[in-house]
Amino acid sequence: MRRSSGSRGKRVDAVSSFFGNYDSFCDLAAVGGRFFLVPFTKLVCLSAAVAGLCCSQPVSPTLQKLSNEEEAARFCQELKTRGTPLIEPAPGQAGNSLLTFLYCGGPATRVRLVSNLNALLIQGLVSDFDSLGDFHRLPGTNLQYLTFSVRNDLRIAYQISIDAKPPQLDPWNQHPYLAGTPVAESSVALPDAPEEPWVETPEAGKWEELRIASSALGGEQSAWVYLPSGWSPGNSGLVIGMDVLSFRHILPASRVVEYLAGRREMPPTILVAAPDLAAAGDSRGYDPAVRFLAEELIPAIEKRYRARFRPERTVVCGASRRGMIAAYAAWKRPDRFQRVLSLSGSFYWRPPGETEYEWLPALYAREPRRPIRLYLAAGMLENVVTPGNAGHYLVGTNRHMRDILTARGYDFRYAEFNGVHSTLNWQDQLLPGLRFLLGTGRTGR
Repeated sequence: MRRSSGSRGKRVDAVSSFFGNYDSFCDLAAVGGRFFLVPFTKLVCLSAAVAGLCCSQPVSPTLQKLSNEEEAARFCQELKTRGTPLIEPAPGQAGNSLLTFLYCGGPATRVRLVSNLNALLIQGLVSDFDSLGDFHRLPGTNLQYLTFSVRNDLRIAYQISIDAKPPQLDPWNQHPYLAGTPVAESSVALPDAPEEPWVETPEAGKWEELRIASSALGGEQSAWVYLPSGWSPGNSGLVIGMDVLSFRHILPASRVVEYLAGRREMPPTILVAAPDLAAAGDSRGYDPAVRFLAEELIPAIEKRYRARFRPERTVVCGASRRGMIAAYAAWKRPDRFQRVLSLSGSFYWRPPGETEYEWLPALYAREPRRPIRLYLAAGMLENVVTPGNAGHYLVGTNRHMRDILTARGYDFRYAEFNGVHSTLNWQDQLLPGLRFLLGTGRTGR
């Protein structure tokens, strides 16, 4: 391997030392204008390595004032009342704050942040995302911290891991998300995070189970139907959310529907929590899922409630893989669905037997335009490549889908929120999404 001379050569030596044995290298990276082989089997923080093997992190002004263990211990006691994490203005960064996660433990305690917010720690390439997020110890104290500079519109869910044990809630955080459930997390919202005006809206309607004998999927399928207060069959909208767990138990979809209808921003609309159709596509594609939605689910709802749902008033909605299914359902059957609400849609996906990824965006690009309206949302922190997303990152493929919809002249809106692949962030997109897709144009009572 050739190395350049002088100061640049010293920097390359540092990179070589960081990367280890050249024999294990398996790909190329450019350093100082030259190409070197880089191992993907370990964390690669290339830009930081070239700069001196140090990923610089912001420092909390509050922590800088703590000079000894006694002051740190007093600060830890205050945290029990104040709550965590710590939010402070970011010096010299308008619109940003310093967000500091904190933990007070013994001298040997190791603490790690478990959150996709760790994407902000990536300085180059990373193959082991779970290696990120270790707290730093304030010298001479038992106080540990991890600080980020973040935009003031951030909302995030997180957990912490102590001494490599399973993740848990932050013991001093005062804002649990999904409290009392197996998937509970701590949460933090900065001052400019999206408002949630539906929070105090009661779920005034009722849920009813609907069982459907399905030839498309096989066997009996169960869906749950939410009838909002004041609903009547005339001029009703229909929102089909995939899946039951998300749209009945986690996302506040029923309260958002009640909120919009109560303000006359949307007519009273039936909400349906459909079966989870995501996994079926890996073995046989999603045509059976679309057939179930269009030919079995909607007719069963119409029969039971003596209603007819026009395609321009019918929204199919989903998150992650289900968001992609929603966009495919409308593309495939615009006679039944002409409204799509996709939350972090997995547009990188390809069906069995296909060689190219981003199969659905390619269909939108090359096939005749359909009479559909779409609302796409993705998180700007969904920029981590994992084995699960097959070498793609979701915000990138959503931006590509946005560009295709623009080029083809589709009626759509694209929202990029400051957050991650989480129901905590997706719930903020239901209100603007349904306003855009089914709104009356009114702004409230």
